[in-house]
Amino acid sequence: MARLGQLMLDDGRSGDAQIVPAAAIDSIRRGGSRDAFAKAGYTLLPGWSYRGMWWVSHDDHGTYAARGVHGQTIWIDPAADMVIARFASFPVAANAASDPTSLPAFRAVAEHLMANDQRPLLGPEWVIEDIAGGGVIDNSHATLHFLRDGQLAGSATCNRMLGSYQTEAPTLRIEVSGTTMMACPEALMNQERKLLDLLPAIRRYRIDDTGTLLLRTADGRTLVARRRR
Repeated sequence: MARLGQLMLDDGRSGDAQIVPAAAIDSIRRGGSRDAFAKAGYTLLPGWSYRGMWWVSHDDHGTYAARGVHGQTIWIDPAADMVIARFASFPVAANAASDPTSLPAFRAVAEHLMANDQRPLLGPEWVIEDIAGGGVIDNSHATLHFLRDGQLAGSATCNRMLGSYQTEAPTLRIEVSGTTMMACPEALMNQERKLLDLLPAIRRYRIDDTGTLLLRTADGRTLVARRRR
């Protein structure tokens, strides 16, 4: 259960292998119709939805879960970079019997981890919003995904990229080892080249009070990103 939850948290990837298509994970995280869900009478889950066998909270952490009627749970909290695998055999075959205690407990664990996070770069992808003060092209796809083993993945705009990173807060070093070789319109390729030139020059990072990631080079150039929800 925990391994499945970790696979979902990691956008369907295990190491360098894409086990589950990232588009499928993204579809689950977006959830289903909240209006339709509200008509089902789950009064303890206001604002939730259901999609692809997963229960989606739509809360500020982007939490979603797989749930069994006797309390079995895979609880995924992307904001806290957390998976909880709960084995259970609650005597009442309905989550409504245990949700009043279980759901606040899961949230409390997440908030504790976030308050004591020693690896704040980990978790969902960071979506790049600005490259060296020049912004980014609307609807382009530039991201960074810091993985637990010191590996870096993401989208350089047009192509997927792989690399590695080393960090001891607030210092950060990034090395891009390779990208795919797809061709895109020239404006997107120019943005990609600009990003790939900037990443190896990054030396420090900071996450501000709004959750924005600020990466800075030694000569003052910056990269701005926010979490993908």
